[in-house]
Amino acid sequence: MSQRMNKLMDYFWDVIIIDVSHGTNRFSLPFWDIVLINNYGQTCFCYFSLLPNQKFESFLWSLENFKSQLSRAPKVIFSDDEESLRKGMVFF
Repeated sequence: MSQRMNKLMDYFWDVIIIDVSHGTNRFSLPFWDIVLINNYGQTCFCYFSLLPNQKFESFLWSLENFKSQLSRAPKVIFSDDEESLRKGMVFF
């Protein structure tokens, strides 16, 4: 996470949105992004990762890296129905 992304998470930490795009980049890797919505209704990137696959271990690794950079955990997390991601959220 960049300094700007960390500052955004410090201010707007309570609700985040997680999404995974599959095979849309030139490497055909899953692109995992976490966004938040600021007070102006704007969507802001706060974390992203290219994952080697869509397995539980990949999501867990990325979630642990994201969590290690947070000063506090979000209250609400929106995501799609990705089974591997749901399993990893238990550790959040």
